[in-house]
Amino acid sequence: MGATNNNIDKTQEIWEYDEKMKKRDLVVNTITQRSEFSTHQILQEINQATTQSSGAGSSKVEATVLSGGYTNYSYKIFVPDHPHLCLFAKLTFERAVWNNDKDACYDLQRTVNEYELMETFSKIKPDCVVPPLALWDVEHEGQKMKLLVTYWSKADEQLSNQFIDGSIDPRIAPKLANALAAIHSIKDYDPCFNEQVSSYMDTSFRQLRSSIEDACVKSNPQNRTETYCAMMGTDLLKVIDANHADFRKSDCLIHSDSHTFNILVEAKPNQRDLDLFAPNGTVVLCDWEMAMVGPCGRDVGLVLAWPLACMVAHALKNTESNANIQIRIFVETFLKCYLSEMSSGRTAEELANIYRGCFGWAGFFMVAAFHLQDGFIGEAPGAENKKAREYVRDSMGVLGLKLMRMSYDTEYVPESTNLTELSLLFNTLVDEEVMQAYVSSGAKRGMQPRKSSLLRISNRRVSDAGIVNRSITRSQVTI
Repeated sequence: MGATNNNIDKTQEIWEYDEKMKKRDLVVNTITQRSEFSTHQILQEINQATTQSSGAGSSKVEATVLSGGYTNYSYKIFVPDHPHLCLFAKLTFERAVWNNDKDACYDLQRTVNEYELMETFSKIKPDCVVPPLALWDVEHEGQKMKLLVTYWSKADEQLSNQFIDGSIDPRIAPKLANALAAIHSIKDYDPCFNEQVSSYMDTSFRQLRSSIEDACVKSNPQNRTETYCAMMGTDLLKVIDANHADFRKSDCLIHSDSHTFNILVEAKPNQRDLDLFAPNGTVVLCDWEMAMVGPCGRDVGLVLAWPLACMVAHALKNTESNANIQIRIFVETFLKCYLSEMSSGRTAEELANIYRGCFGWAGFFMVAAFHLQDGFIGEAPGAENKKAREYVRDSMGVLGLKLMRMSYDTEYVPESTNLTELSLLFNTLVDEEVMQAYVSSGAKRGMQPRKSSLLRISNRRVSDAGIVNRSITRSQVTI
């Protein structure tokens, strides 16, 4: 059976690779053809570089695969002889990554909305988003698609790498908090903006509820998460339902997919010196296709999820303690700066309500993405060890459910709970999980040195698609 599954996985991987290569050629041809008619200088320069050269040394547009899955493929577009001629391109499909129904249509209007919001936000926070250049309709073999083209970001490494390293640029947290608060403070927007995204997301909530419901009634729990569910019983479903209801709130515009794999920073200049950072501390939010009107706590919570996972992983790996000290400083600074940015015109009670929502959404992502789908956990510190990887996955299930309960179970944490009390409870829950991981590591062995992120070493990115299909895109393959 195992051999059969491996063959299926290999066949799927080969098919996906072939699809990315076919679509890569389509993207290159589309950009090459349409750059001739563009008014943007960089596209005009690409056209000149590819049409005015001749002979053996003539220039051509090339591409490398960055990431992708059922909903989109993304590429780095460049002209080898002209280093400054470099673009990002995302080809989007009528297929929802989180929807098991292969016939379900995922409206391409989402890409139009993505383009428009990126353009809007580039005028508000030009340093925190890459301005879009073009959005073109593409059709190939009966499949309708959209091609979104932007400048290439000078910040081109995923922020998640820094938590894997256990060495975080202190400039990032305030800038990121400021950027998210700026999105949440936009006043002039359509209350129905990109609303079709929320209906597609309902599938993930139904899957989450079904899984938790099964675990709550299990007579023989197989791990700590199932044991916690069995202990809480079906009352835990009220927490899941409250989280789903929170998703339907219309607080403000949100990015809605702001986990740290969708946040870009400047690459560290030296893999051997993890505490040496790039000169500008740039932060760029990418992958805006899920942007919508919703609860502001979601964006902040999704940012928190991966740092907390890495804290558990570092503790389990028994990495030098400085790694988790730096992650804790990031989390505390990020939350403090975000609340400060959002404090104008809000009461202490309103801020406390936002604060607890942040923890609930961190918990949601831990349970739904890390625990149930096993997404991203394969990139955590020490994840090359299967037993350690499973421990972190299970830990995220337990901690995630506790954070969701903290946020949505008002009998457990009354609505009157203030910011200080919420912060204390949050830190206590995190500390308990980190300490348990440290004890489980067998703390007798010496501290392990921190290592550079394998994502950085292999020069690859991880996308949301990896949550679903388990097959991370081949990295930066140039054909």
